[in-house]
Amino acid sequence: MADPTGAETVYTTDKAALSKYSDPRKNREYSLYQFRQMSQETNETLDAFHTCLRQKAKDCEFHNADGEIKSQIILKCHSNKLRRQALENPNLDLDNLLEKGRTMEASERQASVLEHETHQVNWVKKSQVPYQASQTRTSEAESIPTHRLPISPRTKPNLWFMWRTISPPEGTKCPVLLMARHTINLARLTTL
Repeated sequence: MADPTGAETVYTTDKAALSKYSDPRKNREYSLYQFRQMSQETNETLDAFHTCLRQKAKDCEFHNADGEIKSQIILKCHSNKLRRQALENPNLDLDNLLEKGRTMEASERQASVLEHETHQVNWVKKSQVPYQASQTRTSEAESIPTHRLPISPRTKPNLWFMWRTISPPEGTKCPVLLMARHTINLARLTTL
């Protein structure tokens, strides 16, 4: 039933005029520039990149949006492997390209998890080996790495003698721990 007063037509015309005034003006050329500048971010998935391209393509008013999005993915994605496959097979459509990309991303994630776990296992195995000092030491001074010492027998012979004679912690044979203890004790001696 039509409104005899014409309020509905006034409402639709006012709504259209208000929408035209409040909607941002679209500049197709600038939208196209922004679309061409878009590239896949470092931690961005291919699907997220595709979604951003799809949203920006609406402003560009492409006749073949899928073709333009496919071209932009080929140009600006991070995966060189995906780019090469797309260039080797020009008949590959956007859906197949995205499927290949998802597969590659999933395999990369899984491989990196496996490699990280392998690295951690190797690190734990190496760090679990206890430090075993050599039994054939000729003197205590040789067991301490001298290239890290702040003093030497030539520069400060009295401090060098005290450095060598301060006892390490009981049961400790690691030269690095010895040096830490010596450094603390030397600091105490030099402040006296």
